[in-house]
Amino acid sequence: MTKPRAVRGAVVGGRCHALRMTILTSDQVPGGAAVLNPFVIVDGASDLIEFVVEVFGGAEKTDVRTPTPDGKLIHAEVDLGGVSLMIADRLDGWAARPALLQLWVNDVQAALDAGARRGATTVTPATPFYGETTLGRMLDPFGNLWWLYAPAPGQQDPLPAWEGGSDVVFRTIDETTLGRMLDPFGNLWWLYAPAPGQQDPLPAWEGGSDVVFRTIDETMRAFAG
Repeated sequence: MTKPRAVRGAVVGGRCHALRMTILTSDQVPGGAAVLNPFVIVDGASDLIEFVVEVFGGAEKTDVRTPTPDGKLIHAEVDLGGVSLMIADRLDGWAARPALLQLWVNDVQAALDAGARRGATTVTPATPFYGETTLGRMLDPFGNLWWLYAPAPGQQDPLPAWEGGSDVVFRTIDETTLGRMLDPFGNLWWLYAPAPGQQDPLPAWEGGSDVVFRTIDETMRAFAG
C-alpha cells in the first residue's frame, strides 16, 4: 500500500487553506470501500436496512452484521453505489442520530413512491432543479431526510424563486426543518415567540396557508410508522 497522501492547499473562496487531516484516496481504502461513509443510529436498525434495500435496491453486507446478545444491531452496512450506509440500533443511554442523506437515483418520483409504500413522507415532490437534474426529498420513518437527485439531460434550469419562479425547493425544506423541533429523545417542541403588531393569519379553511396543520400531520404520521 502506498503512503497516505496529505491533501494540501485546498482552495476555499479563493484562498488557500492547509488541511490538517490526512485523507486516504479511494484506491488506498481496504476492500475498495468509499473514503466517506455515513453512519446513522436509529430505533429499528433492521427495519431501516429493509427500507433501504427495498426502496433503493441497496445490498446489505451480511458478513458485517453484528447483533448484541439482546438482538439489537451494533453495526450493519448497506452498500449504495459503492458507499456504505452504516446503521446501528440506539442502545440504552444513546440518542438517536438520523441523518440528511443525498442519493442519486434513476427516477426521483419512483423512489418517492417506493418510499411512501414503506412509510416515508414526501417532503419535496419531484421538481426540476439546476444543472439538468430533478430533485425530490423524503423523510423516512426513522428520521432520515433523503435528498434524491436524478439526471435530467436537456432540462432547463428553473427560474429562481426571487425572480418569480416556484419556491417549492426552499419552502418544503423550511417547513420540515424549521418552526418545530424534534429532539433526540422524541419530544416535539412547539416554539413560539412574541410578534407585537403582527396580524393573525387567514385560516387554512378560508384560503390561508395550511403549513401549521400540514407539517405537524406529516411529522406525526412519519414518526408513528
